[in-house]
Amino acid sequence: MFADKKKTQIPKASHWKDVVNNFRKHKLAMISLTILLVEIVLLVILPIVMDLDPYSIQAGEFYAAPSAQHILGVDDVGRDVFSRLIYGGRMSLLIGIASATLAALIGIPLGLIAGYYENGLRVVILRVTDMFMSIPMMIAAMFIVSVVGTSMWTVMVVIGFLGWPGFCRLAYGRVLSVKENEYVEAARAIGTPTLQIIVKYIFPNSVAPLLVAYSMSVASSIVTESSLSFLGIGIQPPQASWGNMIYLAQSLSTLSYRPWLWLPASICLVGTVLSINFIGDGLRDALDPKMKIWRKEEAYG
Repeated sequence: MFADKKKTQIPKASHWKDVVNNFRKHKLAMISLTILLVEIVLLVILPIVMDLDPYSIQAGEFYAAPSAQHILGVDDVGRDVFSRLIYGGRMSLLIGIASATLAALIGIPLGLIAGYYENGLRVVILRVTDMFMSIPMMIAAMFIVSVVGTSMWTVMVVIGFLGWPGFCRLAYGRVLSVKENEYVEAARAIGTPTLQIIVKYIFPNSVAPLLVAYSMSVASSIVTESSLSFLGIGIQPPQASWGNMIYLAQSLSTLSYRPWLWLPASICLVGTVLSINFIGDGLRDALDPKMKIWRKEEAYG
């Protein structure tokens, strides 16, 4: 039994090598990963190389069409749309990653605790989780942001705080399936501290679905931030995000005759979210090849 513990407690390096190889075979995920990495590099480098300023107002230029000087035109108050697109991408990605990270940092430890301990603490955590999951996230986010005030930090914290129940439930389910394995029983038998059992034996064997959930949470957080900004209660001008760039182009005349104000931000938003979702699909197939086979069988009946 103790020998089995050493063999199975933590995924071997060869396992993760197989995961990487399986992921590389997922063409759509690799294309999406390439697009996302190129996008991140451009968002970091272009403001430095091109000396972009999303707040500078061009005197006398309002709703100017794309030109050599302003490749994506100028908005309603004379700001360069390309500069705002780049800085808006920074904002949207930052909020998406930070919110998903906050949700994971709250939800995963709570799920691990609820899954391992069979006492009143589990009941409390699960009931609180159920309570949060019963509240529509978008409505709760709108209410909290409206009361607390709109800012980047408020939006980031609110989305992250409301997103933890999904991680908690997933971690809880994984712990229930892992904690009865022989290597965990062996660790208990030799008197290994509970925290060490959770961190060293249970969490590494539960990380695969949590990675997939994290990637999906980043995409979901970006959409939520964009939705709040589109409704006018998210990131506020003069700060730029893809959501408020689309929000500022709601008039029929702008939608019909000034597509440079909203189309680039819309394309970037949709492309980024789809890329992250496809990367999540690739991770899921790489971490659980049986899932890929099952989906193919479903598709072909």
